[in-house]
Amino acid sequence: MKWLATSVFIIFASNSLPTGQSNGLARTFLGTLNESQKSKALLNFDDDSRTTWMYVPGNRAGITLKEMSETQRKAARELLKSCLSEAGFKKVESIRADLEDVLRQMERNPGRDPEQYFFAFFGEPSPKGKWGWRFEGHHVSLSFTYLDGRLVATSPQFLGSNPARVLEGPHKDLRVLGKEEDIGRQLVISLSLEQKRSATIGKTAPADIVTANQRDAAILEDSGLEFSKLSNQQTEALKEIVRL
Repeated sequence: MKWLATSVFIIFASNSLPTGQSNGLARTFLGTLNESQKSKALLNFDDDSRTTWMYVPGNRAGITLKEMSETQRKAARELLKSCLSEAGFKKVESIRADLEDVLRQMERNPGRDPEQYFFAFFGEPSPKGKWGWRFEGHHVSLSFTYLDGRLVATSPQFLGSNPARVLEGPHKDLRVLGKEEDIGRQLVISLSLEQKRSATIGKTAPADIVTANQRDAAILEDSGLEFSKLSNQQTEALKEIVRL
């Protein structure tokens, strides 16, 4: 069976984003762990794994949902909720719980595991100093970095949907990133020939994400279609994708 995958890779940061309850919830979660679990979940801020991220299946730094009790999972979910909108949390959970289950059945692969998602902390959560945490697994990578009680960076962020549309089974017609895909496709279709020439950065489609999971930005030159060259309708479409 053939299917499409949809991905959204977002990099952005702010010097003054509110932390909400994240600091306290992070401490609460870590407080539920035993010493063995905490030694896996809590690393130094400068640990090399903090800047090593992936969007494919595999082992990561941190502790998995599979290793947690239900009480610990609840505390972990509360932390995740505090850093996402309601819609964002639903997308992350659907990618993890629904789509991994779909892939397990499609591929007959027991390795597709909705509980093989990792929480990792870099430095002790504190209102002073620097620390961060990450939630990551197949097609989900969310990173949050704090300095003196403020959230200062939320990059990289990655969400992927595979399949883009579920064709059969209990989750038939599920499209976790369907709105993003539809508006993005409409935006591309709306481009004039001149706009398309500027927007197209390669003659053939890449095998995967253009920049993959590199630590540093791989596209340093100015390429693509400038925001100022979009029509009002195209501008609104692009803004809606960012809002989503």
